[in-house]
Amino acid sequence: MARLHVRVIRGLDLDYIEGGSQGTQCLLECEGLKLKTKRQTSTKNPIWNESFEFPICNVETAQLEASACDGKFHVSVKKLQFGNKVVQGFRLMGCKSGVIQLELELQIGGINPTLADQLHKAHLAQWRAAKDREEARLKITSARVHGNPREKMIPMPNTTRDRQDAKHHQ
Repeated sequence: MARLHVRVIRGLDLDYIEGGSQGTQCLLECEGLKLKTKRQTSTKNPIWNESFEFPICNVETAQLEASACDGKFHVSVKKLQFGNKVVQGFRLMGCKSGVIQLELELQIGGINPTLADQLHKAHLAQWRAAKDREEARLKITSARVHGNPREKMIPMPNTTRDRQDAKHHQ
């Protein structure tokens, strides 16, 4: 397995709403894992200097997407060489101005403890959301079944013997 090390260095000339309370942050997504920098307020040139790692299952198809201030850009992981650090500014598309400077390095090997913790938190959040959706679905199904006394739950026979027993009891 490969991993992509990303250091979000800074933003340059970003569009932000002066006096806005939200501040500016950079959002990163790669192979379903979403991570973000801390918010920087009252600046068009935030300095984040934050590092992240993403596990890469397929280098040929993996894409890093970064966004900030209503703009975004994509980086194809297959264009990176293993073990070489690249520092580059990427122009944000979809907004008036803005560049995000990243340091990228594609590495071979296992996952470090920080990445494992990031993955655990992200997957735990996804699992909880799926569990909540399933519980809501079950409540709706239960309300439908128990809300109408004319509806009966009839177990479906699974085997030939169950079918024969079901016919015998009718």
